[in-house]
Amino acid sequence: MRAINNVPAENARRIRTEIATVITEIGKANDEGFEIYKMIETIGCYCLWLLKSNPSIDTVKNLVEKIAGKKSNQFALMAFDDFTNLFLSFNPSGINIEPWDHFEEKSDEWNRFKELTSRYTEEELAAAVCTAEFIEEEFYDSFFATEPIEIGKLVDKILGINKSDSVIEIGGSSYVLDALERNPEAKIEVYDEDNYSLLTLISILADVMGYSNVVCRSGFAEDAEYDKAFVNNTLEPSEQSLTTDVQYDLENEWKEFPSDISYDWNMCGAGLLRTAEGGKTVAIMNAGELTLNKYREVREFLCKGGFIEGVILLPDKMYANTWINPYMLIMGRNNETVKFLDARNEYVPSRIKGKRINLLNDEGITEIVKKYESGESCIEVSVSEMEECDYVLTPNRYVKVNDVDANLVRLGNMVKEVKRGITLSASDMDQMIMDNPSDIRCLLPSDITAGVVTAEKYFHGELRKPGKNEANRGDVLISKTGNPFRIAVADRSYLVVGNTYILNIDSSKYSPEYIKCYLSSEAGQKEIMKYASGATTPIISVANLSSIEIPVHDEATQKEMDKHAENILSAMEESYKQIKICEDEMNALFR
Repeated sequence: MRAINNVPAENARRIRTEIATVITEIGKANDEGFEIYKMIETIGCYCLWLLKSNPSIDTVKNLVEKIAGKKSNQFALMAFDDFTNLFLSFNPSGINIEPWDHFEEKSDEWNRFKELTSRYTEEELAAAVCTAEFIEEEFYDSFFATEPIEIGKLVDKILGINKSDSVIEIGGSSYVLDALERNPEAKIEVYDEDNYSLLTLISILADVMGYSNVVCRSGFAEDAEYDKAFVNNTLEPSEQSLTTDVQYDLENEWKEFPSDISYDWNMCGAGLLRTAEGGKTVAIMNAGELTLNKYREVREFLCKGGFIEGVILLPDKMYANTWINPYMLIMGRNNETVKFLDARNEYVPSRIKGKRINLLNDEGITEIVKKYESGESCIEVSVSEMEECDYVLTPNRYVKVNDVDANLVRLGNMVKEVKRGITLSASDMDQMIMDNPSDIRCLLPSDITAGVVTAEKYFHGELRKPGKNEANRGDVLISKTGNPFRIAVADRSYLVVGNTYILNIDSSKYSPEYIKCYLSSEAGQKEIMKYASGATTPIISVANLSSIEIPVHDEATQKEMDKHAENILSAMEESYKQIKICEDEMNALFR
C-alpha cells in the first residue's frame, strides 16, 4: 500500500501513541475496565483527521452524521459507534422524540479529544492512520492483507481493468486499495457480508488516501451490475455457513444455480450474477473445490453453461500462511472450451520475516498473461471431454503424461482385486501392534520407505475377517494420500493397517515390479496426481486409481523392461539393508 505523505513512520507511531493515551484516559474515566485496541486507535486517529480537514464538524452529532453520510459506508457502522459512544451519555427518558434526543454530549471529554487537532497537521494525522500499524500484527495477514500483492496485479491483468470500469471485490481485503493505486480512476467496490470491522478499516484507509470512488458494502442492490468481479476466496477449505445473503440472492435471482453445495462456489456465482454481459469474473480457488466429487454438480453446471473460460495453476507458497497452490478461475459467458495453464514455475523465491515465500515478479506476471491470452503452453479442453473427468478443473488432469508410442492400459484392467488397510483406533494400535513377534506381521503407511517395505512390527489381536486386509507377496501397495504417493511391492504376507491400497496384480500378464517402478517414477507420480483430489493433501479414490494409465510395450520390449524393473527393486532392497546395517553400527559406536 502506498505511503500517502512524507511523515516518517516513527513520527506517525509517536502521534498514534499520544492519541491512544488520551482515548484510553477518556474511556477509563467512564469505565475502569476499558481497554483500547488497534481498531479503536485507528478510528480515533481517523476522526481527528476528519475534524482537522472539516472545520465545520464541531459536535459529536456532526461527526456521526458525516461518517454515516459517506457513500462509501454501505454497512453497519458498529465499530464507529463503539468509539463515538465514548463522548455520549444515554438518556432513556421521553417518548415520540428524535433518536438523538436520547443522547447528551459529554462536553469535557469531547473538547479534550477535539483539542488534539491543534497539536498535529492534517498530514500527520493521516500518517497516524495509514503509516503506523493500523491493525494487530497477528491479524494483518489473516484479516486484512489476505491477497498477495502479486496475485492482485495478475488479477488486474487478467480482468483487463480500465479506468472507466466498475469493479467489485467479493470478500474484502487490501486488494481494493492496492488495485486503486494501480488504477486510480477505476470505480471499485468491496463486498463482505459479515466482516464489518474489515469494511470499516478499508473505508477509513480509502478516505484518508484520497480514493473517493470506493464503496464498502455488506449487501447488494437487486439490480447491482459491474464490468469486472474479483472473488477473493480463502485457500483453506471454507467453514462458512451456506445460509448467507449471497445464497438467498442466488436462490431468488438465479434459481438454476446449485447454491446448496459450497460457500466459495456461491461467491463465484455471485460474481457471475453481478457482472454485465461481456464482463469477466476471476476467483481464487483451492484444489479441493476444483476436484472433489462433492462439488461436481456445481462444476458441471458452470462448464455446461459456458461460464468457465479458463484455469491458471499458480506457484505454491505464495500465501504467508499456507503451502497450498492457488488456482485462478476465469469465468465469463458463452465458452465452449476451457483453457488450462500450469504456471507453477513462474516464481521468484524469496523470504519474508524469515519464512520462505514464492513471489511473482512483473516479468513472471507478463509471461503468465501472454501465455494465457495467446494459448501458448495452454491445454484447451472441450466441455464434452471434461464430462469423462467429472468436470475436474485442474490442468494436470488433462496433461498427456505417457509415451504415445506405448499401449496404455488402465490399472483397473491389470488388477484382480483391490483391498484396503484395516482401520484401527489409536488405542487399539497401542494394544495390538508391538515389536514382539507373532504370526502376523503388520505394515503401516510409514513402513513404505523409499519404495521399499520396511515393516518390523507384529499384530497381537483377533481378526474378524482374516485375509480382508492382507497383502500377499507380489501385491502392489499404494498409499491413499501423499505427495509423492508411496509405492512398494509386498515381499511377504502382511496385515496392512491404515490408508494403503492393496492391489492384487494379474501377474500372468503384468509385472508387479514394472507397475511399481512406473508409479514411483516422475511420470507415474504425475499420472497419479492427474486423478488425485483435495485442497491440502492429495487423495486418490479406488475409482480414480483404476483410471490410471500404465504404458505397456510390445512383448520383447516389455520383457526387457520387466526384468530391468525386478533388478531395480532388488537393488533398492539391498541398499536399504546396507543402510540398516550402517545405522546399527553407528548406534553401537556410541552405546
